Amino acid sequence: MIIDMWESYKQVLEKAFPKSLIAVDSFHVIANLNRAMDRVRIDTMNRFKLERSKLLNNDMYYYMLKKFHIFFKIDLDRLRDFKPAYIAKLNTYWDKQTILNYLLDIDDTLKHCYRLKE
Repeated sequence: MIIDMWESYKQVLEKAFPKSLIAVDSFHVIANLNRAMDRVRIDTMNRFKLERSKLLNNDMYYYMLKKFHIFFKIDLDRLRDFKPAYIAKLNTYWDKQTILNYLLDIDDTLKHCYRLKE
């Protein structure tokens, strides 16, 4: 049986069909992974928002985590038409790999979660 991640479905299937194999559909697995990744990104971003008056980098970290949130949700290969992005705060252009590397270097927990998700 393929189900979404609602616990009640699992309990009913285990009682009604005790010998059945239960699998979670891939849509819900990916959706949960993306929600968890987004939660870590937002928590990291908000930590820097609170501290942004202390260090210039904190303002840049907040800006980049907010502006390029999509990098945590999709495979970079799907960004085929991505042209180097203008980073106004630095007055320069960065390609998608440079942006991802910058984002992942902001915080070890964020990097760890991203690698687990991928």
